[in-house]
Amino acid sequence: MSEFVLRTRDISKKYGNAYDLENVSVEIKRGQIYGLIGLNGAGKTTFMRAVAGLISLTVGEVELFGQTGERALQRARRRIGQSIETPAIYPNMTAEQNLEIQRIIAGVPDKDAVKQTLDVVGLAEEAAKPPVVRADPLALQRVLNNLIQNLLRYAHGTVLLC
Repeated sequence: MSEFVLRTRDISKKYGNAYDLENVSVEIKRGQIYGLIGLNGAGKTTFMRAVAGLISLTVGEVELFGQTGERALQRARRRIGQSIETPAIYPNMTAEQNLEIQRIIAGVPDKDAVKQTLDVVGLAEEAAKPPVVRADPLALQRVLNNLIQNLLRYAHGTVLLC
């Protein structure tokens, strides 16, 4: 078992003539807490998308849980949850239906994960109710984002990327 949860070696992502990410190397050991801080456009989201496999790199290598190579990385990525940026919320659907869409997008195979997550946080009954016009749509967005993060934690365990 690798002592590193994540290791990147000189990863870069280039769009046209400009680099969004250039020669970034990071080592995060098991149990470490690591934050990405930077100005807008510094490459934080690009870095997270590259680690999550949502974009391909121009150059460099990503290692997750000691695994490298595309097939091994695909298996290792099943151990992480990710909620990069704000996921789309569909106001005409129930919270449960919104979570089901996020479960499918995240590749969580357990069809009971949404129900079990809602049970754990005590919102199963509320989440199944038909959508209602809410005075504060941002409040709904925040609640659903928290539920999505809990769903990913429940389904994937060890690591949560936000």
